[in-house]
Amino acid sequence: MKPHISNSLLSAPAVMFMMCCDMRNFSAVAHALGITQSAVSKTMQKFEKELGFELFIRSSRPLALTPEARLLHKNLHGLKGEMLRSLSSLQSKNYIKPILRVGILESLHLHLGFEIIKHALPNLSQITMISASANVLMQRLVERKLDLIITNVVSSETPHIFTKRIFTEPSILMLPKKI
Repeated sequence: MKPHISNSLLSAPAVMFMMCCDMRNFSAVAHALGITQSAVSKTMQKFEKELGFELFIRSSRPLALTPEARLLHKNLHGLKGEMLRSLSSLQSKNYIKPILRVGILESLHLHLGFEIIKHALPNLSQITMISASANVLMQRLVERKLDLIITNVVSSETPHIFTKRIFTEPSILMLPKKI
């Protein structure tokens, strides 16, 4: 999959730092980036050296952030959001439509997926849609391989994920008449 434009706006160590803050696990970040845990750890150590202060309390699990890291993450998050808004404005002024990567629950993709594509495509230059189980979709969203998912999972431990309830699915129990 093509990397999201937001990964080009910040340095690679800064993007990796933000992922470490969000996932609180070097191994999960390594898996998401397709590199080794050791590479993540070394990159973060080099980043800390360049900054002149520690970012993580490595003796605790899950990975804990230092007060400086929390402030840096908050500022980088705001800066990234501002840069994305600015980029979106520039794209609109230059008639460059954004790209959207959508994941949709397998049970919904036949009907809802088509409608989403039909209504969203005029406002986008490209739309990529995959259908998968809720667990796969959530993992790809956390790994930032998808921009939006439509699923029946309503909770997430990841603080950077915004959820909006758009429908509920009833649970149905079906039993033979004899029971």
